[in-house]
Amino acid sequence: MENLKIFATADGRISVAVPFSRGFNAAARSISGCWDAPAKVWTFDSRDRERLTEILYKFFGYVEHPSGELATVRVTLDGGTYEEERGQVKFFGACDCVSLVA
Repeated sequence: MENLKIFATADGRISVAVPFSRGFNAAARSISGCWDAPAKVWTFDSRDRERLTEILYKFFGYVEHPSGELATVRVTLDGGTYEEERGQVKFFGACDCVSLVA
């Protein structure tokens, strides 16, 4: 998952900061998402949370944890296999594009 931040605003809306994606932008507009240029976030009505979660999964691989908590995991690959030309590593049998830090 790329850099993704989701938080509630003071007025009860959902704000989402995501990397630029034309596909996400179109999908966000389809559920009445509003771009807040000064804050550089998309905002959504809290009633659209389920549809927003589906869109975030489609474009960024975001999966909401049942507890509502989100974790960042750092993995050190030491002697494992990595398909360099694909930029992929398998976690629990699923491929995920990752950025490797030397």
